[in-house]
Amino acid sequence: MTDSLHTNELLDQAASFAREGQFRRALQTLNLQTGQRGNASEILRAELLERTGHHHQSGELLRKLERSKALSPIQQSACALVLARVERSIGNLETSRTFLQRAISWAVSAQDLESLCLSQLPLALLVADQSGPEAVAPLLAELRSAATKLGNPHISATLHLTVGELDAKRGLLVTARRHTELAQQILKGSPNLYLELWAENNLLGMSIVNADFEGALAHGLRALQLADESGIDHPSCLTNLGNVCYATGKFDQAIAYFERAIALLPSAGERSHGLLESIARVRLAQGEIDLCGLLLHQIEESMSPLNRRLYVYRHAQLTRTRLLLRKGLTNEALESAECVLELARAASDQLLATIGLIAKAEVLQRLGQHAEALVTLDSVVVSLPSCPPDIQASYQGVLACALRTVGLLNATQSL
Repeated sequence: MTDSLHTNELLDQAASFAREGQFRRALQTLNLQTGQRGNASEILRAELLERTGHHHQSGELLRKLERSKALSPIQQSACALVLARVERSIGNLETSRTFLQRAISWAVSAQDLESLCLSQLPLALLVADQSGPEAVAPLLAELRSAATKLGNPHISATLHLTVGELDAKRGLLVTARRHTELAQQILKGSPNLYLELWAENNLLGMSIVNADFEGALAHGLRALQLADESGIDHPSCLTNLGNVCYATGKFDQAIAYFERAIALLPSAGERSHGLLESIARVRLAQGEIDLCGLLLHQIEESMSPLNRRLYVYRHAQLTRTRLLLRKGLTNEALESAECVLELARAASDQLLATIGLIAKAEVLQRLGQHAEALVTLDSVVVSLPSCPPDIQASYQGVLACALRTVGLLNATQSL
């Protein structure tokens, strides 16, 4: 009886730590249990293993639990939710989506609104990436209503962070920042290290896009601190710090950060591919054209048609366009630029659409189609004021070259 009471106290304490995002501490507390562990304890253990980067162990434990006949609908939902995260981490997006839908079904069966929200939020991110923001609008409306009814600060903060991430991926940086900062305000009264880390990573990425490298570094260091306190494996923090180094021309340091991040991830999956794309961009900047091509080919080989709209892969296509242009393959570069624009439209990614049009204009100029290049550049004028400084500089550079060429041609023709 005493052992059972002690076990339950440890479970309650571990669950409390987990709710605060203190995953390492929660797992250490759970490991103090002796004797037979119940399903609730094992489900929490599986979640904590996944959160701390032990995806294989988590998956094995969850599949063993799934075969149990004694799980309640809420427990079934929790198992499916963690399995969805495990599958996404190794790049099995359709399997991940299936598990999320299963988690939602169990939550509905249990009439548990919190479990339902916890399953719908990651589904919103996945659906938006695969099918565009319009496909997820009804789900987000449903989540807003549910979050209001629940009054759970962590659910509300997660909703704001989700919408912030979705908007940031589409280049809507003003609304992305507002949602992220709203989440931070909520978390001041109900701390959660994991959600605070998510917020810092969102702000870090936005700072890089806005060329605020001092702010980006501050957010990156804070994110690393939160990841260490929580016990989360922190490849996203290392990735973003690598992006800061890349943006400031510290290419070797950028590569070092990216390679450290890759070592923390499974060999497959969009996060690993995102890091390969980042390394490819650095190699291109260093003039390592063949190495850049090999990295992009590695990404393309493992990419299914269903995943082409994902943020990582549409930006890999942009890097492919720049590589082709660097190699002098202008016709192929034009086809690639058109593909970037198609992907940007499908994802409603306004920032990528602007960058893609500038890239297309540069290709057209190389092809001698100067008037068409100017028309293409003219189509981005409306969106340009809200773009980051580096995009505006890129526009000015291509425009200057196009105008100079057209001016020289006109002068020649008038002789």
